Amino acid sequence: MLKENKNKKSFTYVHLFIPHAPFYYGEEFTVKHVINFENYFAFWKFTNTKIEELLDSINKQGDYRIIITGDHGYRRNEHKENYHYSFTAFKGFDSLALKQIESIQDIGLLINAGFK
Repeated sequence: MLKENKNKKSFTYVHLFIPHAPFYYGEEFTVKHVINFENYFAFWKFTNTKIEELLDSINKQGDYRIIITGDHGYRRNEHKENYHYSFTAFKGFDSLALKQIESIQDIGLLINAGFK
C-alpha cells in the first residue's frame, strides 16, 4: 500500500484492536485465555514490534505524517475510564498546527490541512 501511493497524497486509517483483552498472544502464538498483566505485557510487546516494523518501512518512503493514539492503558478487565492513560503522538506536522489541537475532535482538521 505504501509503495502504491508513494508519489500521491493519501490517507490511511488503521485501527488496531490490540492489545485488548482477551490477550491471545504467547511466545509461540499460543492461545491464552487468562487475563493478567503478564499476558498483557507479552501482547503489548508483540504490538509494539509490529508498529515499529510499520514505522521503519514508512520512514524509508520519505515525506509522511503519522498520528498514533491510544485510548487507555491496562485496566485489569475493569471497565472504568482513566483519562490519564490516553496517549497521542504526532510526526511530520507543523508545530504551530499542533498547538491548536485541544481535543481528539481537532485531529480531523489537522489531517484535512495536510491535503491542501
